[in-house]
Amino acid sequence: MGTPDLRVLMVGAILAAGPLSSCGTAAGSSQETTVQAPTQRLQTLIALDRRVAEVAFNLALANVELCSNVARRAGWLLHAASQYSADLRPEAERLYGLDGALPGVSVVIDGSPAAVAGLRVGDVITAVDDVPMEAARDQTRANYDDLARNLDILDAAMAGADPVRLTVMRQGTTLTTELTPVLTCPYETQVDSSPDIRARADGRRIFISSAFAAYADTADALAFVLGHELAHNILGHPAQTRGLNLAPWRIEQSENAADRVGLFLAARAGYDIRVVPDFLRRLGQDHWQLRYPQWGHASAPARARALEDVVAEIESLRAADRPLTP
Repeated sequence: MGTPDLRVLMVGAILAAGPLSSCGTAAGSSQETTVQAPTQRLQTLIALDRRVAEVAFNLALANVELCSNVARRAGWLLHAASQYSADLRPEAERLYGLDGALPGVSVVIDGSPAAVAGLRVGDVITAVDDVPMEAARDQTRANYDDLARNLDILDAAMAGADPVRLTVMRQGTTLTTELTPVLTCPYETQVDSSPDIRARADGRRIFISSAFAAYADTADALAFVLGHELAHNILGHPAQTRGLNLAPWRIEQSENAADRVGLFLAARAGYDIRVVPDFLRRLGQDHWQLRYPQWGHASAPARARALEDVVAEIESLRAADRPLTP
């Protein structure tokens, strides 16, 4: 398939991404986690990735009928020893049995095809449909490219409608299992290491900063943040605005549309959207820049007031037993 299966880069495991243009930015308004021991740091990073991966998968699955393009996904999160920096790689190998660029399972989302196939955290995939995974080409530095090549092999195998046969290594024992991917929206979700409150979509992916993912400390709040960016992709906003110097009112129109549609997407995935207006108010209180309008963005309090009406609209549709179609 054309896009990876929740190919989330481990926060801090490789070089952090550069500054992002984003929806609702509060630069420097949050602080990264203090320095931790490697084991604790790695576990913290994977816990954050798990939260984002679970919500992103649920949104992509529940809203597939609204996406013009689709992808087949397993509902897992994969990583490899080769992508980790020197201080984290030994811990990743010890805790998860990783070996070079072989994809290891760091997250299995409940109820997903990966879970149905019996995969577990710590499994290492060595082959798909008897095609072996590739070894790392460069083990002297943190390198995502080696893992990416193996993920491309997995993506290609899962692109068809038939189940795929996985060979996995589990605590020294070789096992095989069949996995049947499900159709979802195709947009990969990526966590970027950043202390800023930022999220954005580029038409193929969704990005959220580590600080914003941590700040959205409930699944319901995180679903709105990711749903907003998913809405941008579904509505085709990145393609419409790419390379254009749009007037602020045009940008605000697209942002308001993404707020509304994103709330519908979160509701369709079963999240409690009633918490969103208060979440936005708290966001404005905690990050002073967001209390006021920004270039092309309404203030957090104004967004909260507008979304109260959307919450009422969605609840009215539910009461009338009508489909939640934005």
